Amino acid sequence: MCLSVLVVLSGCATRGSVKRLESQVTALQTKVDGANRELAQMGAALRESQTRVGEHTRGIESLGQRTERLERLDVRLQEFESVLRDVKASVDALRVPAARAPDAVPGDSAEKVYTAGQLQYQGGNFGQAVLEFTDLLQRFPKHPLAENAQYWIAAAYLQHHDYRQALGEFRKVLDQYPGGRKTPDALYQVGVCYRNLFEPRRAREVWQQLIRRFPSSDAARLARTAMRATGPSARDK
Repeated sequence: MCLSVLVVLSGCATRGSVKRLESQVTALQTKVDGANRELAQMGAALRESQTRVGEHTRGIESLGQRTERLERLDVRLQEFESVLRDVKASVDALRVPAARAPDAVPGDSAEKVYTAGQLQYQGGNFGQAVLEFTDLLQRFPKHPLAENAQYWIAAAYLQHHDYRQALGEFRKVLDQYPGGRKTPDALYQVGVCYRNLFEPRRAREVWQQLIRRFPSSDAARLARTAMRATGPSARDK
């Protein structure tokens, strides 16, 4: 009799335990399902955030590229303005009567040859400009305009994108007329030649030398802008 009661009670206890376990499992499953939904929502939000970050990053990169292009255009514009100022200064100098050089030929002065070279240069006839300025150097090597003539020979090659030849010609300005009026401009253009020859480290070295020697010059201002636009390169590191 007692044994039968114990069996019945044991069966009831077992069934009650199973129901409680089933209830706990159901509750846990509900929590797991909820957690999975939250995780899925967080994953979607994370992917959306990553997409937005990617868009912002691309926008920043695009802005940086546009800024760099603007800086390069600013450098080119300043270079053009520098050339224009120098041409105007040369023309103004020609308007002032100058003492005739000892080796000048009457009727065919250094000023006349120089003016012919400037006209050819301004007209975009760079080859003919080189011939005119070379003629001046050969016939009037001691004339005050000789330094300018050598500079414009180099500038003509630069305009013609012959950067290696232009580099050599600008070096002549520095070597043959040390400390001359065109030294700052020639130093800047030497850096420009190196930049176009894909030697940014050497370009920066020349521009830094220019800034140290002639910190207040227009050429130094151009050099600072060019260095910002060029930026550090792999070869600089």
